[in-house]
Amino acid sequence: MDKHSSKHQDQQEEHTQIYSYSEKFRLLDTAKMLNNHIKDNFPDVKQIKDITPGIIQNILNDKAKNCTQNTINTYAQSLNKIAEICNKNYSSCNLNFKDVIMPVALTQKSKLRGVANQIPIQDLNKICDYAKKNYSTSGQVILAQRELGIRVNELTTIKVENIDFKNNVLHLTNTKGGKKLDRKITPGLKGILEKNIQQMSVTKGRLFPVSQNTVNTYLRRIEEKLNIQGRYSIHNIRAAIAQEYYNNLRETGVSKDNAIKQTSIWLNHGPNREKLLKESYIEIW
Repeated sequence: MDKHSSKHQDQQEEHTQIYSYSEKFRLLDTAKMLNNHIKDNFPDVKQIKDITPGIIQNILNDKAKNCTQNTINTYAQSLNKIAEICNKNYSSCNLNFKDVIMPVALTQKSKLRGVANQIPIQDLNKICDYAKKNYSTSGQVILAQRELGIRVNELTTIKVENIDFKNNVLHLTNTKGGKKLDRKITPGLKGILEKNIQQMSVTKGRLFPVSQNTVNTYLRRIEEKLNIQGRYSIHNIRAAIAQEYYNNLRETGVSKDNAIKQTSIWLNHGPNREKLLKESYIEIW
């Protein structure tokens, strides 16, 4: 049944119906984010029924520091829908987040939010050199990102069981939309993974147990320390690495169309996302 037919039949049912795969994966991603946020910030909350409006407010306030207003609004809509679905399926649940105040985003949307704000490679290398000499979990995330170019949530949820040293493959499972994503374990990445496994007290825990905000705060602090002029996020690093990947393809003779397709797939976006690449990641030539 489509959305319009459902509206005519049962208004209540409409709030708990999922009408597309894109909505399904968006809700799954939001649920993962909610789960991780609660684990990191509210460890005493063990059951769905105990999720309070205060927790949701905390999440949205956190997102307002780095996300655009449209993204915050989407998170709020998804969290409210998750509440409706839980209320319908679990008799113990009576979740209501309607009174949560929508925070105002500190970040304004830019048409060139990725391309114009790519971190210069020389600045990234300075930060990586510092991170190699001064151990911290956030610094290790930056070093791993230099090798991988993946989303921050994919980085910070890497576990020991995701690592296949025998075949030199890293299997990423906490991906956006649940898409399969494997990355080759380079010699540089192998050293980072092995070092952080040694640092772990629980072998099946996260290698990098930090949040996106913690990593971005680390970046700002090190940028100031190293007198780097720009202020960059982990996404800006991903964009710069994507540019490197695209440039390497073009310089080895790959056509523009094929280089766009391969870069988009490498970013785990799918093959036909040229507009997204131009707006948020790379300069196409």
